[in-house]
Amino acid sequence: MLTWEFPPKVIGEISEIVQFIVHELCRNRVKSIVVYPSFHDASYSNGLAEVYSTAESIRTNLHVLHYVISISIDLVRKSSEIFYQKRGKIDIIHAHEWTSCIAAIWLKTLFKKPLIMSVYTTEDMRGGRRDLLSKSIHQVEEMCFKNADIIVTHSKETQRSLVNDYKVPSEKIRFLNPFSNRIASTLTQIYREVISSKSFDS
Repeated sequence: MLTWEFPPKVIGEISEIVQFIVHELCRNRVKSIVVYPSFHDASYSNGLAEVYSTAESIRTNLHVLHYVISISIDLVRKSSEIFYQKRGKIDIIHAHEWTSCIAAIWLKTLFKKPLIMSVYTTEDMRGGRRDLLSKSIHQVEEMCFKNADIIVTHSKETQRSLVNDYKVPSEKIRFLNPFSNRIASTLTQIYREVISSKSFDS
């Protein structure tokens, strides 16, 4: 899993949700690897979960898009190391939000693995294409949605935005309650679905 926040790094609610998802996957005997940007390189294991933080190579950024591009390089570097350590025995790439999906697209291309993207909100939901920065983020989101094999949403509002504002085919979207006690079994089913598909072999 790639995310731009994971405890102890907390920016918003994604940190808590990803931590809960990883916890529930471990309870269901599903191995997970989490990679997120931080101030230094570190790693630890927690049951079936392996958590890696990767040092941010650039500490001062002009705006959020500049920051995301810079951490994407760091996420790819650390994730590539892990892929080689595991000898490619990683089944799927799961990116949380567009902020980690640029890196996920690179990894999908490099290692020929399917990509699942969790989307919590869209730029259009956060205020729309009101200036050059928000328009640029919208375009990055469109690229992410196009490259994802399956998109997981956590609200019906997000699902509607994907279909109406980004023209994402509804059959590509799966709804998942982020705090359901069935989240692990449902997400595992989605993983199996995309792994069995050959659509990511292109």
